Amino acid sequence: HGGEGKDGEDSDSDLSDMSDDDDDDDDDEEEADECPPNCDKAVFKRVLELRERRVEQEEIVSDFQKSIEVLRKENEQLSKKEKTIDTQLKQVEKDLQLFQNEKQKRLNELEAVVVLKLKQIQCLTSSPDDTLKMPTNLRNLVVFTNHGLSGLHSRILDLGQEKKTLNRYIADLRKQQHALTRSRKEKTQNVQDWESKVHEIQLLKFGQRINLESLENVSVDRKTEELKLQLRKEELKWEAELSKWDQKLVEARARQAEITGGNTLLLRKLGSLRQDQQKLEDVLNQSQGKVLAHMTGGSKVSSAQDRRHLKELIILQQQEIDQLRAEITMLSRKGGHVYTPVVNKATE
Repeated sequence: HGGEGKDGEDSDSDLSDMSDDDDDDDDDEEEADECPPNCDKAVFKRVLELRERRVEQEEIVSDFQKSIEVLRKENEQLSKKEKTIDTQLKQVEKDLQLFQNEKQKRLNELEAVVVLKLKQIQCLTSSPDDTLKMPTNLRNLVVFTNHGLSGLHSRILDLGQEKKTLNRYIADLRKQQHALTRSRKEKTQNVQDWESKVHEIQLLKFGQRINLESLENVSVDRKTEELKLQLRKEELKWEAELSKWDQKLVEARARQAEITGGNTLLLRKLGSLRQDQQKLEDVLNQSQGKVLAHMTGGSKVSSAQDRRHLKELIILQQQEIDQLRAEITMLSRKGGHVYTPVVNKATE
């Protein structure tokens, strides 16, 4: 019972931790879905849409990777099965061939009975009185056809002819061997003469015998050295070019970071300017209402002169509002200076 109580407490604590994590995740999602201050809602909405699309694409890619992995595993399993089946098939074919050989061997050992008539047998042997007679015992004889026997006789003649041809060919080869042996001896003597001449020339020039093969191996190949030097120059050239592009890449990244920071500052300044614009519009609306109340004195406009005066006042205030809006727009785009607002004498 004590162990069960501890397990229950652990499960309750795990459930509470999981619920706390879920609450934290929900809070994080709610905070992430909220539009931050001083940010355009359309831009923020577009960012959320792109984020959702990226998550969907990542899920699709993950599914494809899982499918590829499953197919790869299935392919490996099928390849292993195929190899196993091929091995078993080869073994079965080998066993089948052995069985066929054994069967043929046993069949050859079986005795077969062939019925022949006496007129079909031609087997005469010489007797002591020099007469040809049929032997009394036919157990040690081999049955053979007349056609096969005539073929063997003709084959004996053919082999004799082939033997004569081969003898002539061997005689020709022996003649060629003798001629080649004489030619080899002459060439060997010629080589020895040239070696002795080379040895004498080396003694005259260098005072000792020089190994020409080692000298050729030690000698420098100018063409190879020139190609190596040219290759080294090209490598240095491209290494310098690569370092130059690396420096450009670093500068471009720094410029990108600087531009990103500047854009962030401009966005913040734009948000503050829009707040100032809203405040100015509220102040202008309040001042316009106060001026109208002051001019009318809280009563209805009765005369045409008062109405005309109010129209002029409204037009002047509208112009002033337009000037302030233009100035705010210019500040939000270029960061210019704020001009002193024009105060109308009629407003005073």
